[in-house]
Amino acid sequence: MSQVRVVSLLILVLVLSGVSPQELLSQSGPFELRQQYAPDALRLTGTAFRPQVREVGSSDLSLGVAWTSTFAEKNSYRIDEERVESRLRWRYGLSENIEGQIEIPVLWRGGGALDSFVDGWHDFFSLPEGGRDKAPQDDYFVSGVTTGGSSFELGESGMGLGNSIVSAKFQVLPEGEWSPALGLRPSFSLPTASDQYGHDGVDAGIEASLSKQVFSLIVYGGGGIFFHPDREISGLRYEPAHGEGFLAAEYPILDSLDLVVSGIWSSEIVSNIQEHPHHLFSLDYGLVLRRESGGSLTFGMRENPSAQRGSADFSFFFEGSVPIG
Repeated sequence: MSQVRVVSLLILVLVLSGVSPQELLSQSGPFELRQQYAPDALRLTGTAFRPQVREVGSSDLSLGVAWTSTFAEKNSYRIDEERVESRLRWRYGLSENIEGQIEIPVLWRGGGALDSFVDGWHDFFSLPEGGRDKAPQDDYFVSGVTTGGSSFELGESGMGLGNSIVSAKFQVLPEGEWSPALGLRPSFSLPTASDQYGHDGVDAGIEASLSKQVFSLIVYGGGGIFFHPDREISGLRYEPAHGEGFLAAEYPILDSLDLVVSGIWSSEIVSNIQEHPHHLFSLDYGLVLRRESGGSLTFGMRENPSAQRGSADFSFFFEGSVPIG
C-alpha cells in the first residue's frame, strides 16, 4: 500500500499549496475506464464519472486504449492474460440536463509483452507480485475449475468485438454553495460481442455520481448496481447483479493540466469459481491535458494495490477526445 500513501501525500501537498477556488474554471472529470479483469470484463461494469453534462447540441468523439497485464492464480484457476481494449465513445448533449453516449469496444487478448516490465515496476515500488514473478513470461492461460467441479476456459488469444454500450446521463442537481452536483446514468450493454468476448442478452445498470469543489480539489464519489440476466459464459456463472463504488479527486496543476486520482471498488461478479475473491479494488492515477479547442488528452495507469485480490495487476490507458459539434 506504499503507492497509496505516496499518492495521498502528493494530493495533500498540492491542496495546501494550491490555487484558490475561483481559479477552477473547468472539470476534466474522473477517468472512465471499465473493469479489465478477464472474467469481469465480459459483463457490463461501471466507471467513475462526473455528473455534469455537455451543452445542448454539442458532441465529442473520443478513442481510449487500455493495455492491461493480469495475473491471478489459485489452486482451482489461473488467469494470465494481456489485453488491449480500444473503445470509441460518442457523447451528445440532448438537452440542458441530459447527455447521450454510445461506446463501441474492440478487444485483443493474448500472452503479450508486458510481464517483465510489470515485474520490474512492482519490484521498484515494493508492490505485491501476487505470484506472477514465478509464472511463465508472456503466457496466455484463462481457465480453471468451478464450484460444481466442471471446467471453464476463455477461448484462445485473438481479436474480437465487445459489447456496445448505450447510456444517458441526467444531471439532477447543479453544484450549490454547500451542496454537491448530482448525476444519474442508466446504461445498457447490447449483445454485439464476438463469441467469448462478451455476453449474450442485455446487461443493464444504473449509476449515481456526486461532485463538489473543496478548496483546490474537485472531489467525486458515487457508485452503481448492474444486472446480468444472461448468467452463463464459457462455463462461468455470474451473479444476477453486482455493485460498484468510486471516490476520485481532480487537481489543476496548470491552467490546462489536471492530476486525477480514483479508487474503484467492485463486489464479486463471478459466482462459481472456487477461491475467487469477493471484491476487487483498483487505483487509477494520471494526467489530463485540456485543449483550448475543447478536446483533451489523457494518460494514466491502473494498479491493483493488493494483487492477491485477483484484479488486473497493471494497466496503461490513453484517451484523446475532439469536439465535433
